[in-house]
Amino acid sequence: MENPIVDIISRLMTTLNRFLERVDEKDVDRMIDMILSPGAKIFVAGLGRTGLSAKGFAMRLMHMGFNAYVVGEVSTPAAGRGDLLIAVSRSGETSTTLALARKAKDMGLQLLAVTSHPNSTLSRLSDHTVKIPVDDPAIKAEVPPVMGTFFEIACMIFFDSVVYMLMKRTGQKEEDMKARHATLE
Repeated sequence: MENPIVDIISRLMTTLNRFLERVDEKDVDRMIDMILSPGAKIFVAGLGRTGLSAKGFAMRLMHMGFNAYVVGEVSTPAAGRGDLLIAVSRSGETSTTLALARKAKDMGLQLLAVTSHPNSTLSRLSDHTVKIPVDDPAIKAEVPPVMGTFFEIACMIFFDSVVYMLMKRTGQKEEDMKARHATLE
């Protein structure tokens, strides 16, 4: 007997895999180098569900011992020259994200864009762009997307993969990260 939800999940996972296998390894290596830049604070920005994926990434970076913060949170410290802003926007044209990116550049921060559109305004402002290629119409036709779902889920998977690569590069283990996990739960 066929299970419709299992079929949908399977089609979504297959489609996401087809998108994510197109992420450029050299772009990811440069992203990791930027994150590992000595002494820099890392700020992450994004809106909506994309912002939730970005927040999850900031949390994992914090678990790894990085000084990682979500832009707009009440406990976010001042940013300054040499820090890193990771701006996440599928379109690369989100007005609030662009305003943050411009301000970051004016302040001397490094700017890393994570977007589906490497020719977007956000990408042009950035020092480096990682393309999450979820806008191929031929692939999207296989499973009807719900608004930005492919980008949002792809970002979550991509960011967790970057964390895994950072763990390998830094020699950190899951136990190290668990020691930094929230205890007031």
